[in-house]
Amino acid sequence: APKDMDLVIASNLLLGDISGYLNEKHLSLEELDLDINRLNDLVERLHNKSISSKIGKEILEDVLTTKDSLDSIIEKHGGSSITDSSELESIVKKVLEENEQSVKDYKAGHDRAIKYLMGQVMKETSGKANPVGVMEILEKSLKD
Repeated sequence: APKDMDLVIASNLLLGDISGYLNEKHLSLEELDLDINRLNDLVERLHNKSISSKIGKEILEDVLTTKDSLDSIIEKHGGSSITDSSELESIVKKVLEENEQSVKDYKAGHDRAIKYLMGQVMKETSGKANPVGVMEILEKSLKD
């Protein structure tokens, strides 16, 4: 992963979510027991999409206030992404069967239909599906 991408995610986290948390709790960054390695791990996982930004927001307070490992925090929040492709394929298949009109629209050249289908898959998985994986499976499935 290019390091400047990670910097964008890290600065968004620090300036956005972490700063918001500090303001809300009236704390300074020094008062947090923030482990740089864990922050880096979180940034890395957001970058490679192994966790969604939604899950990132949900687990942030635990990342900032506990010594727990990132894995156990993610697990506790029920939030690891679904990256198992056979599981994703069956979810995509179900969504395509339930949305025949969108499939027809996509095949007729309406690109936004795939965004709708993607949204349906994310809804079906409570936002836990790996978006990159879902898009690959959708595109492959829609070619057939």
